[in-house]
Amino acid sequence: ATARATSPGRVSCFHCGDACPNAAFASGEKCFCCQGCLIVHDLLAENGLGHFYDLNQHPGVRGRSAKREQWAYLDQPAIQQRLLDFTDGTQSRVTFRIPAIHCIACVWLLENLFRLHPGIGNSEVNFLKREVAICFAPQNIALSEVVTLLASIGYEPALTLGELDQPKA
Repeated sequence: ATARATSPGRVSCFHCGDACPNAAFASGEKCFCCQGCLIVHDLLAENGLGHFYDLNQHPGVRGRSAKREQWAYLDQPAIQQRLLDFTDGTQSRVTFRIPAIHCIACVWLLENLFRLHPGIGNSEVNFLKREVAICFAPQNIALSEVVTLLASIGYEPALTLGELDQPKA
């Protein structure tokens, strides 16, 4: 599939469906509205996740440049103790609320995170709650790196100190 004209003279982004202001971000016949959407598309294609686009016409959410330093505080033991559902030092599990989850393609991509980084074991999405539970090996990927990966593909978790104070169910 290629970018589609949604109205005369308007081309929509192959990834998210937003209008493409020009042809500055293109890959072959596919047009993208921004560098973030192009990067997410290329990341998915390079990791054998191109079927993501078969699930919906424009299934993606706009990606963005993500820097690990922004979430470095998540690697502090006191924060992890409040945030992690479980850890034994070799495997950890965390549940994030992801407001951007909106369709089956989002679920599919988030449940295939293990293909994007070998330190991620499995992930399960609760669509109704817009949450994803991720199991990962902390010796291979830090919690800040998990969040950076999520943000880079357009699924930045909603993290607030108030949520950290809530008891885990």
